Amino acid sequence: MASPSSWPVLVPCAPSVLRRRLPWLVRIRALQPSKNHMNKTLNIEVFHGSLTAGIQEFRPASHFGGRLEALSAIGAKAFLDNVTDGKPILYKVSLKVPEINLFKAKEDWGKFGPQGALLPLRALMEIGADQKTRLDIAKRFNNYHQEINNANTEAEKITIGEKFLEKESGETYKVIQYSNLVEGRGDGYCVIDTHTLIIESFSNPTWGEVVEAFKNHGDWARGKDAAMSFMKSIGESESTYF
Repeated sequence: MASPSSWPVLVPCAPSVLRRRLPWLVRIRALQPSKNHMNKTLNIEVFHGSLTAGIQEFRPASHFGGRLEALSAIGAKAFLDNVTDGKPILYKVSLKVPEINLFKAKEDWGKFGPQGALLPLRALMEIGADQKTRLDIAKRFNNYHQEINNANTEAEKITIGEKFLEKESGETYKVIQYSNLVEGRGDGYCVIDTHTLIIESFSNPTWGEVVEAFKNHGDWARGKDAAMSFMKSIGESESTYF
C-alpha cells in the first residue's frame, strides 16, 4: 500500500455523509479480497433503512447490512442529522454477487458515498502492485478527489464520484464487505455495481423499533436527547424507551 502521506485528503463534510464515531481522516490499514475465489454466486439477504418511500433502485456506493443496523441508520438520520420527515422504511434486498467480485475490508473506511468508496477501492487495487503502478494509482485517485472536492454542489460531487468509481471498478470490484462498527456490530456491504441488487420487499417499522436499534449506534450518547424529544413529540412515553 502507499504511504499515509500519499493518501487522498478528505475534507470535512455534512453529518449525513460522514460515518460517525471514526475520524474524518481515516487510515485504511489493510484490505484483502475474499479468500475463496470459486466461480459461484452468493445470495446475501441485506437491509437498507431509509425515510424515503418508493425507492426502485439504489445508487452506486449505497450501504446495506443487517436489519438492526439498517434501523440504526434510520435513527442516525433522524436523531443526529435532525431529519424526521417521512416514515421509517426498511427495504429487504437480495445481494447476488459472484464470490470472485466480493472483496473484504478489515476496517470501515469512514465515509459514505462514491467518494468514500474510492478509498477502499484504491487500497484494493494497490495490493500486490509494484511501486510504479502504486504511484500511478495514487496520482489518478488524488486527481479524482481534487475534482470532486472542487465541484460546486453535493449533487455534482456525487455524479463525478460515481463516474470515477465506475471507471476504476470495471467488472472486477462489485461489492466491498466490512465490519460495521458504527450502526451496530454486523457486516456492512458497500455496493458499487447496483445490478447485484434486487429489492424483495419493504416494511414500515415503528419509531420505537428505530430507537431500540439506535441504542447500539456508536453515537447514541450524542443522539439520545434528540431521540427522547422526538418520541415525546409523537406521544410516546419516555419511560418506555429510555
